[in-house]
Amino acid sequence: MATRTDKDTILDLLRDLDPYVFEHLVADLWESEGWKTSVTQQSRDQGVDIRATHPDPTPRTMGIEAKRYDEDNKVGERDVKVYHSTLEDADDLDEFTIVTTGSFTADGKVFAYENDLNLVDGDELVDMILKHERYDLLSQYLDIGDFDRTQAELSTGLKEQIEPTTEVPPQRTKTKIRGRIPALVTATVMLVGGGILLGVAPSGNWVATLGGLGLTVGFFGFPIVVFLDAYHLRKYDANYQPNLWIWSLATFMTMGIVGLWYMIRRLSRTSLREAL
Repeated sequence: MATRTDKDTILDLLRDLDPYVFEHLVADLWESEGWKTSVTQQSRDQGVDIRATHPDPTPRTMGIEAKRYDEDNKVGERDVKVYHSTLEDADDLDEFTIVTTGSFTADGKVFAYENDLNLVDGDELVDMILKHERYDLLSQYLDIGDFDRTQAELSTGLKEQIEPTTEVPPQRTKTKIRGRIPALVTATVMLVGGGILLGVAPSGNWVATLGGLGLTVGFFGFPIVVFLDAYHLRKYDANYQPNLWIWSLATFMTMGIVGLWYMIRRLSRTSLREAL
């Protein structure tokens, strides 16, 4: 069966390919996903190694950058920003994917997630080859020795990798995401503080005016911040996945009471980290 060593061997061979040959392998593999691909000329790629089009369900075009890197060579945030600029400047691209036989830095991953860039590292690339059973690519592009034996081993190992198990997955730990907690606290203070000042200060007094302003900003801002925070949690696949529409609308309709409940649940189920 296919072991971790088998996958490592394939990945090592991918890293030994000529960069331009590697681009052709990636293009052929993406056709297994239903894309029509073309490898651009090296002198005219303009930061896009491969152009891929997909007709269904709506026509879209993807730019693919294929980086044949060594194991220790990581694609960092600066590189990811360059490819994001390529996407922004190209009128004919709807999305962008960076494929590497190496890996990505944490900052590079965060920037990619925030800007809707697709990332495929070395392990995921090998998994795609196994998933689509593209053993012909292994035979065509890689020197893997006894192909018939290796193909049988990979096929057996693939079933073990993709078939669901009956084991109950462990409970997810608290996700360390700061999200919009500072804004939630600010909205809460403005809403509650504004209401208190408005209630105790004489009518027409500047304190009452300040309280009314804080109450108004808190009343309208609290639901918006709840929506943005819930969106942030879902975007980063946190262990707590609140329904952003229900919580934000309920916060608005109850003048922030539900928002206070949301913040308590949020803080009890997630941890905080400055990076996010």
